[in-house]
Amino acid sequence: MEVPLIVTDADWSREACGAAALYVDPRNAPETVRELATVVAANSCRLHELVENGRRQLELYPDSHAKTAAMLQRWNVCGLWAPVPIGRERIFNGFNVRGDWR
Repeated sequence: MEVPLIVTDADWSREACGAAALYVDPRNAPETVRELATVVAANSCRLHELVENGRRQLELYPDSHAKTAAMLQRWNVCGLWAPVPIGRERIFNGFNVRGDWR
């Protein structure tokens, strides 16, 4: 999306965002305004740095296709998801391929 992350300075956010975010204290508005001003300044090096770090940070997390494939693989291993051909449709534990309940 080519925009920097601006998040609350907390353990969870530092773990999830790494160097890809501008961390602010929501209880200190003047400091937050100063930080934002430095980032949004015309062609700020910090802005470009945050966006680039964000691209790298995103590569650490799986996309939706990878998450779905991993979930289906776990279901398949557990016997919760297995294709069963019925007539012309394939039924997956009670749902046809359109997602309707059978």
